[in-house]
This record gives sequence, C-alpha cells and structure tokens, in this order.
Amino acid sequence: MHNKTWVIWRHSLRFLAAFQSLQYDNVPLGILLLRDFQKYALHHPRSFRSSKFAREGPIRNLHAACKPYLPPANPDLSKSGYTAVRAELFGVAKGSGEEKLLFVAHHRREYRYMAKLKECRPLVYLHGLPPAKLPPALTHATMRKLRECLAHRSTPAVFRQRAFRIWLAARVRLAILHIRRVHTLFDRYPIKQTIYGSTINHHGALITSFAQSRHVHTVNVQHGLFGPLGHLPINADLNFVWGKSHSDFLKSYGAPPDKIKISGPCFYRNLQTKHSSGSKSASARLQVLVALQPLGNRFNRTMIRRIERAARPYGRSVFVTYKLHPDQGSASFYRRLLSGRRSKIVRHGTIPLNRLINRSDIVLTPYSSVAYESLINGKPVFFYRRPRFVYYIRNAPIYFHTSTQLKRLLAKYIGNTKRLAAAHAKMGVIDSASSGTDGSRFIWSTLRLLQLGASGNIEGNRSPVTGFGAKEGEVPE
Repeated sequence: MHNKTWVIWRHSLRFLAAFQSLQYDNVPLGILLLRDFQKYALHHPRSFRSSKFAREGPIRNLHAACKPYLPPANPDLSKSGYTAVRAELFGVAKGSGEEKLLFVAHHRREYRYMAKLKECRPLVYLHGLPPAKLPPALTHATMRKLRECLAHRSTPAVFRQRAFRIWLAARVRLAILHIRRVHTLFDRYPIKQTIYGSTINHHGALITSFAQSRHVHTVNVQHGLFGPLGHLPINADLNFVWGKSHSDFLKSYGAPPDKIKISGPCFYRNLQTKHSSGSKSASARLQVLVALQPLGNRFNRTMIRRIERAARPYGRSVFVTYKLHPDQGSASFYRRLLSGRRSKIVRHGTIPLNRLINRSDIVLTPYSSVAYESLINGKPVFFYRRPRFVYYIRNAPIYFHTSTQLKRLLAKYIGNTKRLAAAHAKMGVIDSASSGTDGSRFIWSTLRLLQLGASGNIEGNRSPVTGFGAKEGEVPE
C-alpha cells in the first residue's frame, strides 16, 4: 500500500473512534460514512497531511484495527423472505433456483438500464421510495450527539475545522434520509439476506449496515478488483472472491479467513442488452482491446491520443477497439478522439466482454478487472502508466506511458504469437480459469448449506412472499 494511503487510513481510524457513538435508527453512522470520509480526506490533502503518520507507516492488522467500529455480526439465518441484490449484479441470479430475489438500484441510470432486462424483477429504485415516517426526535438526538462528538476534547483538531464540521453535518443529514428510505424498503419487503459487490462503499455500506442492525445475513460478491480504499475492512458476514490472489489480498490486511470463500471468476456486470455486429478486422495482424476507466475526460483524452499516435504508423496491421466502462455513458466524446480508420468505440453492453477479449491479441488499460479477466484467459495485458501494485500477478507488470513506448511494444508483437504467449507467461498470473467452474452455482449452493445448517431444512426456511403491489420507483414481478 502506498504511504499516502496509510496516512488516510490512520486518519480513518481516528474518524471511526471519534464518531463511534453516532447512530440513527440503530444504524452506526461511522462505518457507513467511512468511504465518504476517505474521499474527503483525499480531496483535502492539506488538512489531512501528517508527517507523523507518514513516519509510522503501515498498520500491522488493518481489519483488526477497524473491528471495534464494525456493526456486530449476529445474522439470523432462519429468516425467510427476499434476498436483496444490487441491481447491477443481476448476473448473480444465475443458479439461484427458487430463491426469491429483490433487485435494488441506487442510481437512476442503473434503474433504467436494468429495467430493460425483463428477468430483473422485482426491481426497486431505492431513491424513488418515500422516506419512512420515523419520530423527529431520532433525528434531533443524532444531530445533538454529532455536536457532542465534535465538541469533545478528545476529538482531533482536524475534525473540528469549520469546513469539515459543515461537510460532516451535511453527510449525516443525507445518511439519515437514506436510512429512512432503506427502512421503507425493509418494511415493504421482508428481507432475509443482502448481496452487494462491496459492503464498505457508499451504497453497500448503507444496505449492509442497516441489514446487520436487523440481524439480516449480509454477503459480498466480488465484482471488481480490490483496493485498500473502498474494499477494506470487509463488512459482511460472508465474502465471495474470484481466486486465491484476491483471498490472499484480503487476508494480508487481516481479513478473517473463515469469512472468505473462493467462488471462481464471476463477471456479473458483463451484460449484453443491445445487438451489435463484431468489431474485429480480419486483415489486422494485431487486435488491440483498450479497457477504458471513468478517470475523467482529461485522463482518457491523453491516453487515447497516445494510443492512436502509436498505432497510426502500422496502418491496417493494427486494429484498436476501445471498450467503455459500465459507468461511462455516451461514446461521442471518445469517438471524436479517434484519428485512425482502424479504431472503434464499443459501449458497455453492446458486445459481451468475453467475446471482445477472445478476439483480441493484447489488452491495454490503466487498471481494470478487464486486465484480470484477460490474463486468466491467456491474453497479455499492457498497463497505461506503471501500476503501483498488481496483486494477481507474481512478477512485474508490462506498462507504457508515452506513444513512443507503446509504438515499440506494438512493433514487437505484431503477428508474433510466440512473443505474445511469452509476454503473458512473463507476468506470472496467480489464478487460472477453469471451463467447468460455475461461480454463481457455487455461491448459491454455499448459501443454501448455511441455511441448511441453521435450520436443518432448506425448504422449511423458504416461504413465498406475495401481495406487494407496484409503488413509486418499483417494477413489479
């Protein structure tokens, strides 16, 4: 982990300690606001710069340091009702059998996108639900406690700065509103279990923390690459990961092994919702797939122009396909940046990602789960800019920064399958893909075994839930 990240984490632990007693509707707010605080600290480096913390370096066991501030895990596995699944993880429904699923969208765009899939029902837009009518005294008590925490002599001075106080008060009021909507969701639908792609980011922490306060079993299903910010500590009763490298990553920060299960690679956001012809050029001797990331227009503009400049001298020998990230909407901005006739933009959902990977010879990306998926499928990956830490390979990554560097790489691998294979082998990929592995079935069979162990009868735990009509922000079954 980079030294700056450790500094953020030391401030994060002080944040969790200072606001440990802050809660609303029995939901602890400290862990719910953790990721928002980390983003704030990253965007205000002057306020949170600390030479003292920089000298202290790594935290020996990050998960253990956070554990006192995590909601107590005491799930009631005998509950019956719906399993609430983050809508964008619709792919996890495969193999669920007779399980009653409720899909929850957190963004309007996510809601509209998933509504196109008729199988994704019932579908609820969380922010379209009315806030629960809870006693105003609960809000007053929470805000009063916030003022007490900020005024306490043990609260670090950095948290007493006026700008931070204003920011935190606004975030607490927003968290209260979100909790009231989740309260409505849980009142309207009896929920026995939640499945999210990250149980510590802004949306996952909201649902997971509320569920844990109600003794509902919580599950984290990996849907992207792990990072020390946004994925730690693991705040779920059970965590499914893609492979050994991901399990080792979490354990290296102290995550409890008994809460981690290896399901195999499952790429649930690789959905196809539109028809599109292929993007392969039969005449090209090198097929290049570029996996874009939502890192800002300026970053992507620079990267695309450098790739285009490097590929231009090779004419028809190199065909470049740029694949947009699921969080990137329109392709018009990026299409304007393409200067070569052998370049094309593909929007997410138009062509299955595994088909794009199979057609490619090499993959370029700044960082992405596409890199991992490509490597376990035998495709070499060249990173744009040197990545600090790629935990799923044993050796140093291959990277480029300038057009000249990429131009040399392309020249080396055009039409040379042996060199391409050697480049892949050189990275030392830790995990491997097995054609017989079905991650979704493994996940559901594991969850059923847990339920069986709790009750001794899976079917006895499952009761139909009916009678819920369509409300605002919902698509009925």
